[in-house]
Amino acid sequence: MFIKRTRYNSPNVLLVAALACGWAAIAPAARGQAGSLIWSNEFGDFSWDDDTGAVAADARAVYAIGTVSDGSGNWDWLLTAINSINGATLWQSQFGVTNRLEDANAVALSGRRLFVAGYEDNGHNTAADWITCAYDTRSGTILWTNRFANTNGFNVPYGMCADGSRVYSVGQANRGFAVYACNALNGATLWQDTLPPQPGPDTATAVAADAGNVYASGATYQGGPKYNWLVRAYKGRSGQLLWEDNFNSAGLQDAPSALAAASGKLYAVGLTEDATTNDDWLVKAYDAATGRVLWQDRVDKAGGFDEATVVAIQGNFVCVAGISDVGGTNNPVDFHWLVRAYNARNGSLLWEDSSRSVGGLAAPKSIALVGTNLCVAGSIDDPQNGSDWLLRVYDVKTGDLAWESQYDRSGFWDDERGLAVGPQSVYVFGLTTDAQTTLVDWMARAYRLK
Repeated sequence: MFIKRTRYNSPNVLLVAALACGWAAIAPAARGQAGSLIWSNEFGDFSWDDDTGAVAADARAVYAIGTVSDGSGNWDWLLTAINSINGATLWQSQFGVTNRLEDANAVALSGRRLFVAGYEDNGHNTAADWITCAYDTRSGTILWTNRFANTNGFNVPYGMCADGSRVYSVGQANRGFAVYACNALNGATLWQDTLPPQPGPDTATAVAADAGNVYASGATYQGGPKYNWLVRAYKGRSGQLLWEDNFNSAGLQDAPSALAAASGKLYAVGLTEDATTNDDWLVKAYDAATGRVLWQDRVDKAGGFDEATVVAIQGNFVCVAGISDVGGTNNPVDFHWLVRAYNARNGSLLWEDSSRSVGGLAAPKSIALVGTNLCVAGSIDDPQNGSDWLLRVYDVKTGDLAWESQYDRSGFWDDERGLAVGPQSVYVFGLTTDAQTTLVDWMARAYRLK
Protein backbone atom coordinates (compact mmCIF):
# COMPACT_ATOMS: atom_id res chain seq x y z
CA MET A 1 0.00 0.00 0.00
CA PHE A 2 2.80 2.39 0.87
CA ILE A 3 5.69 3.01 -1.46
CA LYS A 4 7.68 5.38 0.71
CA ARG A 5 9.42 5.22 4.03
CA THR A 6 9.83 7.73 6.70
CA ARG A 7 11.67 10.49 8.40
CA TYR A 8 11.26 13.20 10.98
CA ASN A 9 12.78 15.58 13.44
CA SER A 10 10.08 16.31 16.06
CA PRO A 11 6.27 16.00 16.24
CA ASN A 12 5.85 19.22 14.31
CA VAL A 13 8.46 21.55 12.91
CA LEU A 14 7.55 25.05 11.79
CA LEU A 15 9.72 26.28 8.97
CA VAL A 16 9.40 30.04 8.73
CA ALA A 17 11.82 30.10 5.84
CA ALA A 18 11.90 27.52 3.05
CA LEU A 19 13.84 24.28 3.29
CA ALA A 20 17.20 23.68 1.64
CA CYS A 21 17.08 25.14 -1.86
CA GLY A 22 13.87 26.96 -0.97
CA TRP A 23 11.18 28.38 -3.17
CA ALA A 24 12.14 30.29 -6.28
CA ALA A 25 9.37 32.66 -7.30
CA ILE A 26 9.14 34.85 -10.37
CA ALA A 27 8.10 38.46 -9.88
CA PRO A 28 4.34 39.04 -10.20
CA ALA A 29 3.14 40.50 -13.47
CA ALA A 30 1.84 44.05 -13.26
CA ARG A 31 -0.59 43.62 -16.14
CA GLY A 32 -1.68 40.86 -18.41
CA GLN A 33 -4.53 39.36 -20.31
CA ALA A 34 -6.63 36.42 -19.19
CA GLY A 35 -4.50 33.28 -19.02
CA SER A 36 -1.22 35.11 -18.47
CA LEU A 37 1.12 33.76 -15.79
CA ILE A 38 1.20 36.03 -12.71
CA TRP A 39 3.81 34.14 -10.66
CA SER A 40 5.31 30.70 -10.15
CA ASN A 41 6.87 29.18 -7.04
CA GLU A 42 8.97 26.03 -7.19
CA PHE A 43 10.16 24.07 -4.15
CA GLY A 44 12.98 21.57 -4.42
CA ASP A 45 15.51 20.30 -1.93
CA PHE A 46 17.78 17.30 -2.48
CA SER A 47 15.15 14.62 -2.85
CA TRP A 48 11.97 13.51 -4.55
CA ASP A 49 9.17 15.77 -3.34
CA ASP A 50 5.62 14.55 -3.73
CA ASP A 51 2.71 16.99 -3.67
CA THR A 52 -0.54 15.06 -3.22
CA GLY A 53 -2.56 17.94 -4.63
CA ALA A 54 -4.78 19.02 -1.75
CA VAL A 55 -5.16 22.77 -2.22
CA ALA A 56 -7.21 25.56 -0.61
CA ALA A 57 -7.19 29.37 -0.88
CA ASP A 58 -8.48 32.38 1.02
CA ALA A 59 -8.11 36.12 0.39
CA ARG A 60 -4.55 36.16 1.73
CA ALA A 61 -2.91 32.87 0.77
CA VAL A 62 -2.96 29.60 -1.12
CA TYR A 63 -2.27 26.40 0.84
CA ALA A 64 -0.96 23.07 -0.45
CA ILE A 65 -0.23 19.81 1.34
CA GLY A 66 2.01 16.94 0.31
CA THR A 67 5.05 14.93 1.34
CA VAL A 68 8.72 15.74 1.45
CA SER A 69 11.80 13.57 1.98
CA ASP A 70 15.13 14.37 3.60
CA GLY A 71 16.93 12.14 1.11
CA SER A 72 17.43 9.23 3.51
CA GLY A 73 14.15 7.46 2.83
CA ASN A 74 12.15 9.24 5.55
CA TRP A 75 8.95 11.06 4.59
CA ASP A 76 6.86 13.72 6.36
CA TRP A 77 3.90 15.75 5.30
CA LEU A 78 4.58 19.37 4.46
CA LEU A 79 2.02 22.18 4.51
CA THR A 80 2.93 25.33 2.59
CA ALA A 81 1.27 28.75 2.58
CA ILE A 82 1.98 31.06 -0.38
CA ASN A 83 1.05 34.72 -0.74
CA SER A 84 -1.73 34.75 -3.33
CA ILE A 85 -0.69 38.14 -4.74
CA ASN A 86 3.05 37.73 -5.36
CA GLY A 87 3.83 34.03 -4.86
CA ALA A 88 6.14 34.51 -1.86
CA THR A 89 6.28 31.67 0.65
CA LEU A 90 4.64 32.81 3.90
CA TRP A 91 5.34 29.75 6.04
CA GLN A 92 5.79 25.99 5.98
CA SER A 93 4.96 23.39 8.62
CA GLN A 94 6.42 19.89 8.54
CA PHE A 95 4.86 16.99 10.44
CA GLY A 96 6.24 13.54 11.29
CA VAL A 97 8.33 11.34 13.57
CA THR A 98 11.57 9.50 12.94
CA ASN A 99 11.39 6.37 10.78
CA ARG A 100 7.69 6.73 10.02
CA LEU A 101 5.82 7.62 6.87
CA GLU A 102 3.51 10.62 7.25
CA ASP A 103 1.41 11.60 4.26
CA ALA A 104 -1.53 14.00 3.94
CA ASN A 105 -4.30 13.59 1.41
CA ALA A 106 -6.81 16.38 2.08
CA VAL A 107 -7.26 19.94 3.35
CA ALA A 108 -10.28 22.03 4.32
CA LEU A 109 -10.41 25.75 5.11
CA SER A 110 -12.73 27.54 7.53
CA GLY A 111 -12.00 31.10 8.61
CA ARG A 112 -8.59 31.34 10.29
CA ARG A 113 -8.24 27.54 10.50
CA LEU A 114 -6.87 25.11 7.98
CA PHE A 115 -7.56 21.42 8.55
CA VAL A 116 -5.40 18.58 7.24
CA ALA A 117 -6.20 14.86 7.10
CA GLY A 118 -3.41 12.32 6.69
CA TYR A 119 -1.88 9.21 8.17
CA GLU A 120 1.20 7.88 9.95
CA ASP A 121 2.45 4.31 9.57
CA ASN A 122 3.87 2.15 12.34
CA GLY A 123 7.36 1.95 10.88
CA HIS A 124 6.78 -1.49 9.41
CA ASN A 125 4.21 -0.74 6.67
CA THR A 126 1.70 -3.04 8.36
CA ALA A 127 -0.62 -0.46 9.96
CA ALA A 128 -1.35 3.27 9.94
CA ASP A 129 -3.24 5.78 12.11
CA TRP A 130 -5.61 8.38 10.68
CA ILE A 131 -4.53 11.87 11.78
CA THR A 132 -6.42 15.16 11.67
CA CYS A 133 -4.68 18.47 12.44
CA ALA A 134 -5.82 22.09 12.65
CA TYR A 135 -3.46 24.96 11.77
CA ASP A 136 -3.59 28.70 12.25
CA THR A 137 -3.59 30.12 8.71
CA ARG A 138 -1.53 33.19 9.68
CA SER A 139 1.35 31.44 11.42
CA GLY A 140 1.21 27.76 10.51
CA THR A 141 1.07 26.82 14.19
CA ILE A 142 -0.64 23.50 14.90
CA LEU A 143 -3.67 24.17 17.10
CA TRP A 144 -4.67 20.57 17.77
CA THR A 145 -4.07 17.01 16.59
CA ASN A 146 -6.53 14.11 16.63
CA ARG A 147 -5.35 10.52 16.17
CA PHE A 148 -7.78 7.82 15.00
CA ALA A 149 -5.73 4.76 15.94
CA ASN A 150 -6.02 1.58 13.91
CA THR A 151 -7.17 -1.70 15.39
CA ASN A 152 -6.90 -3.80 12.27
CA GLY A 153 -4.49 -2.56 9.61
CA PHE A 154 -4.57 0.77 7.85
CA ASN A 155 -6.63 3.81 8.81
CA VAL A 156 -6.20 6.25 5.91
CA PRO A 157 -8.29 9.35 5.05
CA TYR A 158 -8.82 10.43 1.43
CA GLY A 159 -11.23 13.38 1.61
CA MET A 160 -12.15 16.20 3.97
CA CYS A 161 -14.53 19.14 4.41
CA ALA A 162 -15.32 21.70 7.11
CA ASP A 163 -18.79 22.87 8.10
CA GLY A 164 -18.98 25.47 10.87
CA SER A 165 -18.04 23.89 14.19
CA ARG A 166 -17.30 20.48 12.70
CA VAL A 167 -14.70 19.01 10.37
CA TYR A 168 -15.28 15.72 8.58
CA SER A 169 -12.87 13.30 6.92
CA VAL A 170 -13.54 10.06 5.07
CA GLY A 171 -11.43 7.09 4.08
CA GLN A 172 -10.74 3.50 5.04
CA ALA A 173 -10.57 2.31 8.66
CA ASN A 174 -10.07 -1.29 9.71
CA ARG A 175 -10.79 -2.31 6.09
CA GLY A 176 -14.17 -0.53 6.14
CA PHE A 177 -15.79 2.56 4.58
CA ALA A 178 -15.28 5.21 7.28
CA VAL A 179 -16.48 8.70 8.22
CA TYR A 180 -14.87 10.62 11.08
CA ALA A 181 -16.13 13.87 12.69
CA CYS A 182 -14.09 16.22 14.91
CA ASN A 183 -14.87 19.38 16.82
CA ALA A 184 -13.29 22.13 14.70
CA LEU A 185 -12.43 24.23 17.76
CA ASN A 186 -10.61 21.72 19.99
CA GLY A 187 -10.20 18.54 17.89
CA ALA A 188 -12.34 16.32 20.11
CA THR A 189 -13.80 13.28 18.37
CA LEU A 190 -17.56 13.79 17.92
CA TRP A 191 -18.52 10.54 16.19
CA GLN A 192 -17.33 7.97 13.72
CA ASP A 193 -18.97 5.45 11.42
CA THR A 194 -17.12 2.46 10.00
CA LEU A 195 -19.04 -0.08 7.93
CA PRO A 196 -18.05 -3.69 8.60
CA PRO A 197 -16.38 -4.93 5.39
CA GLN A 198 -18.34 -7.72 3.69
CA PRO A 199 -15.92 -8.93 2.46
CA GLY A 200 -14.13 -5.62 1.79
CA PRO A 201 -11.89 -3.75 1.86
CA ASP A 202 -14.18 -0.74 1.37
CA THR A 203 -13.17 2.90 0.99
CA ALA A 204 -14.83 6.32 1.24
CA THR A 205 -13.15 8.76 -1.10
CA ALA A 206 -15.28 11.94 -1.16
CA VAL A 207 -17.21 14.05 1.36
CA ALA A 208 -19.46 17.12 1.22
CA ALA A 209 -21.52 19.02 3.79
CA ASP A 210 -24.59 21.24 3.49
CA ALA A 211 -27.36 22.50 5.79
CA GLY A 212 -26.11 20.61 8.84
CA ASN A 213 -25.77 17.24 7.11
CA VAL A 214 -22.70 15.45 5.78
CA TYR A 215 -22.46 13.10 2.80
CA ALA A 216 -19.83 10.48 2.01
CA SER A 217 -19.26 8.36 -1.08
CA GLY A 218 -17.01 5.51 -2.12
CA ALA A 219 -16.91 1.91 -3.22
CA THR A 220 -17.67 -1.31 -1.36
CA TYR A 221 -16.07 -4.56 -2.49
CA GLN A 222 -18.58 -7.40 -2.81
CA GLY A 223 -16.24 -10.17 -3.92
CA GLY A 224 -15.08 -11.29 -7.35
CA PRO A 225 -15.15 -8.39 -9.83
CA LYS A 226 -18.03 -6.62 -8.06
CA TYR A 227 -17.80 -3.16 -6.46
CA ASN A 228 -20.90 -1.23 -5.39
CA TRP A 229 -21.44 2.51 -5.66
CA LEU A 230 -22.14 3.77 -2.13
CA VAL A 231 -23.41 7.18 -0.99
CA ARG A 232 -24.40 7.74 2.64
CA ALA A 233 -26.02 10.75 4.34
CA TYR A 234 -25.62 11.58 8.04
CA LYS A 235 -26.78 14.14 10.56
CA GLY A 236 -23.70 16.27 11.06
CA ARG A 237 -24.22 16.73 14.79
CA SER A 238 -24.82 13.13 15.80
CA GLY A 239 -23.71 10.89 12.93
CA GLN A 240 -27.21 9.43 12.62
CA LEU A 241 -27.59 7.71 9.25
CA LEU A 242 -30.31 9.41 7.18
CA TRP A 243 -30.18 7.33 4.00
CA GLU A 244 -27.87 5.44 1.69
CA ASP A 245 -27.66 4.51 -1.98
CA ASN A 246 -25.93 1.16 -2.36
CA PHE A 247 -26.02 0.65 -6.11
CA ASN A 248 -24.75 -1.71 -8.77
CA SER A 249 -26.07 -1.62 -12.32
CA ALA A 250 -24.79 -4.89 -13.80
CA GLY A 251 -23.12 -6.79 -10.98
CA LEU A 252 -19.65 -5.49 -11.85
CA GLN A 253 -17.82 -2.26 -10.97
CA ASP A 254 -19.61 0.93 -9.93
CA ALA A 255 -17.87 3.71 -8.02
CA PRO A 256 -18.33 7.46 -7.42
CA SER A 257 -15.27 9.69 -7.72
CA ALA A 258 -16.51 13.02 -6.35
CA LEU A 259 -19.38 14.73 -4.49
CA ALA A 260 -20.88 18.22 -4.29
CA ALA A 261 -23.82 19.48 -2.23
CA ALA A 262 -25.84 22.69 -2.19
CA SER A 263 -29.42 23.98 -1.96
CA GLY A 264 -30.90 20.72 -0.80
CA LYS A 265 -29.35 18.60 -3.55
CA LEU A 266 -26.41 16.21 -3.67
CA TYR A 267 -24.47 15.30 -6.80
CA ALA A 268 -22.28 12.20 -7.10
CA VAL A 269 -20.17 11.50 -10.19
CA GLY A 270 -18.14 8.48 -11.22
CA LEU A 271 -18.42 5.38 -13.37
CA THR A 272 -20.66 2.38 -13.85
CA GLU A 273 -19.78 -0.82 -15.67
CA ASP A 274 -22.12 -2.65 -18.02
CA ALA A 275 -22.41 -6.39 -18.55
CA THR A 276 -19.65 -6.32 -21.18
CA THR A 277 -17.22 -4.73 -18.62
CA ASN A 278 -17.36 -1.40 -20.45
CA ASP A 279 -17.15 1.60 -18.09
CA ASP A 280 -19.57 4.51 -18.58
CA TRP A 281 -19.70 8.04 -17.20
CA LEU A 282 -22.38 8.43 -14.50
CA VAL A 283 -23.83 11.50 -12.76
CA LYS A 284 -26.55 11.08 -10.11
CA ALA A 285 -28.49 13.94 -8.50
CA TYR A 286 -30.21 13.23 -5.19
CA ASP A 287 -32.69 14.96 -2.95
CA ALA A 288 -30.26 15.54 -0.10
CA ALA A 289 -32.89 15.05 2.60
CA THR A 290 -34.33 11.75 1.41
CA GLY A 291 -31.83 10.21 -1.02
CA ARG A 292 -34.42 10.08 -3.81
CA VAL A 293 -32.68 10.17 -7.20
CA LEU A 294 -33.89 13.32 -8.98
CA TRP A 295 -32.08 12.70 -12.27
CA GLN A 296 -29.07 10.91 -13.65
CA ASP A 297 -26.95 10.95 -16.78
CA ARG A 298 -25.06 7.99 -18.18
CA VAL A 299 -22.64 8.58 -21.07
CA ASP A 300 -20.93 6.09 -23.37
CA LYS A 301 -19.45 7.97 -26.32
CA ALA A 302 -18.12 5.17 -28.49
CA GLY A 303 -18.21 1.89 -26.61
CA GLY A 304 -14.94 2.59 -24.79
CA PHE A 305 -13.96 3.82 -21.33
CA ASP A 306 -15.82 6.86 -19.97
CA GLU A 307 -15.65 8.25 -16.42
CA ALA A 308 -16.76 11.40 -14.61
CA THR A 309 -14.06 12.38 -12.11
CA VAL A 310 -14.78 15.89 -10.70
CA VAL A 311 -17.82 18.08 -10.08
CA ALA A 312 -18.48 21.73 -9.19
CA ILE A 313 -21.78 23.51 -8.59
CA GLN A 314 -22.82 27.16 -8.63
CA GLY A 315 -26.36 28.43 -8.80
CA ASN A 316 -28.19 26.45 -11.46
CA PHE A 317 -25.00 25.03 -13.00
CA VAL A 318 -23.71 21.54 -12.26
CA CYS A 319 -20.38 21.15 -14.07
CA VAL A 320 -18.73 17.76 -14.41
CA ALA A 321 -15.42 16.82 -16.04
CA GLY A 322 -13.90 13.47 -16.85
CA ILE A 323 -12.52 11.26 -19.58
CA SER A 324 -14.08 9.76 -22.71
CA ASP A 325 -12.68 7.21 -25.15
CA VAL A 326 -14.13 8.86 -28.25
CA GLY A 327 -12.25 6.45 -30.53
CA GLY A 328 -14.04 3.43 -29.10
CA THR A 329 -12.66 -0.06 -28.65
CA ASN A 330 -10.96 -0.04 -32.05
CA ASN A 331 -8.86 3.00 -31.09
CA PRO A 332 -8.31 2.65 -27.35
CA VAL A 333 -5.79 5.49 -26.95
CA ASP A 334 -7.96 8.27 -28.40
CA PHE A 335 -9.10 9.75 -25.10
CA HIS A 336 -10.60 13.21 -24.79
CA TRP A 337 -11.45 15.28 -21.77
CA LEU A 338 -15.22 15.51 -21.50
CA VAL A 339 -16.74 18.56 -19.79
CA ARG A 340 -20.53 18.78 -19.38
CA ALA A 341 -22.73 21.47 -17.80
CA TYR A 342 -26.19 20.48 -16.56
CA ASN A 343 -29.27 22.31 -15.38
CA ALA A 344 -29.30 21.59 -11.64
CA ARG A 345 -33.11 21.37 -11.48
CA ASN A 346 -33.77 18.74 -14.11
CA GLY A 347 -30.42 17.46 -15.40
CA SER A 348 -30.88 18.79 -18.93
CA LEU A 349 -27.58 19.19 -20.76
CA LEU A 350 -26.66 22.87 -21.22
CA TRP A 351 -23.44 22.29 -23.16
CA GLU A 352 -20.53 19.92 -23.49
CA ASP A 353 -16.95 20.06 -24.74
CA SER A 354 -14.92 17.03 -25.82
CA SER A 355 -12.58 18.82 -28.21
CA ARG A 356 -9.28 18.32 -26.35
CA SER A 357 -7.52 15.04 -27.05
CA VAL A 358 -5.28 14.02 -24.14
CA GLY A 359 -3.78 10.89 -25.69
CA GLY A 360 -3.93 8.15 -23.06
CA LEU A 361 -6.12 7.64 -20.03
CA ALA A 362 -5.55 10.89 -18.11
CA ALA A 363 -8.74 12.29 -16.56
CA PRO A 364 -9.01 15.79 -15.06
CA LYS A 365 -8.11 15.89 -11.37
CA SER A 366 -9.45 19.35 -10.50
CA ILE A 367 -12.42 21.62 -11.14
CA ALA A 368 -13.58 24.95 -9.73
CA LEU A 369 -16.14 27.65 -10.50
CA VAL A 370 -15.71 31.36 -9.78
CA GLY A 371 -17.95 33.94 -11.39
CA THR A 372 -18.45 32.88 -14.99
CA ASN A 373 -15.14 31.00 -15.09
CA LEU A 374 -15.13 27.21 -15.05
CA CYS A 375 -11.58 25.94 -14.46
CA VAL A 376 -10.64 22.34 -15.28
CA ALA A 377 -7.12 20.99 -14.75
CA GLY A 378 -5.20 17.75 -14.97
CA SER A 379 -2.35 16.08 -16.83
CA ILE A 380 -2.10 14.85 -20.38
CA ASP A 381 0.10 12.26 -22.02
CA ASP A 382 2.66 13.59 -24.48
CA PRO A 383 4.51 10.88 -26.45
CA GLN A 384 7.42 13.26 -27.07
CA ASN A 385 7.53 15.02 -23.69
CA GLY A 386 6.35 12.61 -21.00
CA SER A 387 3.35 14.32 -19.40
CA ASP A 388 2.29 17.98 -19.19
CA TRP A 389 -0.05 20.03 -17.03
CA LEU A 390 -3.19 21.28 -18.73
CA LEU A 391 -5.51 24.03 -17.48
CA ARG A 392 -8.65 24.91 -19.47
CA VAL A 393 -10.98 27.80 -18.58
CA TYR A 394 -14.51 27.98 -19.98
CA ASP A 395 -17.33 30.50 -19.94
CA VAL A 396 -19.75 28.52 -17.79
CA LYS A 397 -22.80 30.08 -19.43
CA THR A 398 -21.92 29.23 -23.03
CA GLY A 399 -19.28 26.51 -22.84
CA ASP A 400 -16.90 28.59 -24.96
CA LEU A 401 -13.23 27.95 -24.20
CA ALA A 402 -11.82 31.24 -22.90
CA TRP A 403 -8.19 30.08 -22.80
CA GLU A 404 -5.93 27.17 -21.92
CA SER A 405 -2.40 26.76 -20.64
CA GLN A 406 -0.17 23.72 -21.11
CA TYR A 407 2.92 23.50 -18.90
CA ASP A 408 5.97 21.40 -19.75
CA ARG A 409 9.43 21.55 -18.14
CA SER A 410 11.85 20.95 -21.01
CA GLY A 411 10.16 17.83 -22.33
CA PHE A 412 10.10 15.86 -19.08
CA TRP A 413 7.45 14.58 -16.68
CA ASP A 414 5.07 17.12 -15.10
CA ASP A 415 1.85 16.29 -13.26
CA GLU A 416 -0.98 18.58 -12.11
CA ARG A 417 -2.31 17.72 -8.64
CA GLY A 418 -4.80 20.42 -7.58
CA LEU A 419 -6.17 23.91 -8.07
CA ALA A 420 -7.84 26.69 -6.14
CA VAL A 421 -9.49 29.89 -7.34
CA GLY A 422 -9.75 33.49 -6.23
CA PRO A 423 -11.90 36.30 -7.64
CA GLN A 424 -9.37 37.14 -10.37
CA SER A 425 -6.82 34.32 -10.27
CA VAL A 426 -6.55 30.56 -10.55
CA TYR A 427 -3.77 28.71 -8.71
CA VAL A 428 -2.50 25.37 -9.98
CA PHE A 429 -0.24 23.02 -7.99
CA GLY A 430 1.61 19.92 -8.99
CA LEU A 431 4.91 18.22 -9.64
CA THR A 432 7.58 19.20 -12.11
CA THR A 433 10.84 17.62 -13.16
CA ASP A 434 13.58 19.78 -11.66
CA ALA A 435 16.14 21.75 -13.63
CA GLN A 436 18.64 18.89 -13.39
CA THR A 437 15.98 16.51 -14.80
CA THR A 438 16.83 13.96 -12.12
CA LEU A 439 14.31 14.69 -9.36
CA VAL A 440 10.82 16.14 -8.93
CA ASP A 441 9.87 19.42 -7.24
CA TRP A 442 6.62 20.99 -6.13
CA MET A 443 5.36 23.74 -8.43
CA ALA A 444 2.73 26.42 -7.89
CA ARG A 445 1.56 28.67 -10.73
CA ALA A 446 -0.92 31.55 -10.64
CA TYR A 447 -2.79 32.68 -13.75
CA ARG A 448 -4.93 35.70 -14.42
CA LEU A 449 -8.58 34.77 -14.87
CA LYS A 450 -9.73 38.04 -16.44
